[in-house]
Amino acid sequence: MRLATTLSAFVVLVALSDPLTAQVQLETASGKKIQGEVLSDDGSEFEFQLTGGATVKMKYDLLTPASVYTLKDLRTPKDDGKAQLELAEWCVTERLYEQARLHFRAALNADASLSAEITERVAAARKTASEE
Repeated sequence: MRLATTLSAFVVLVALSDPLTAQVQLETASGKKIQGEVLSDDGSEFEFQLTGGATVKMKYDLLTPASVYTLKDLRTPKDDGKAQLELAEWCVTERLYEQARLHFRAALNADASLSAEITERVAAARKTASEE
């Protein structure tokens, strides 16, 4: 739980800056940590300039779910309720429940007309989490 809270705080700080110039730390599925700036991101592959200056291109599937979340969060418009809801749903599928909670709330704040749908999806997410 502490890791989720720390990750959430880190992502919030990163999200406040321009996504294409934000310094982020990502972790590969093999455990290697990389730090640098996201230069481009198409949702399945991203280009990353490492702190040392080298540029690498990587596919999302080479990253941990928490790192993919970081990239998805940077790409998701904060004022788009549907996009926030979609990210919340993705977080549930990846068992990132604390992050999902943040995006369900962000979806509601961005678009109150989604209230019934959000309530329904939150209930389903709680059920999924309780069954683990």
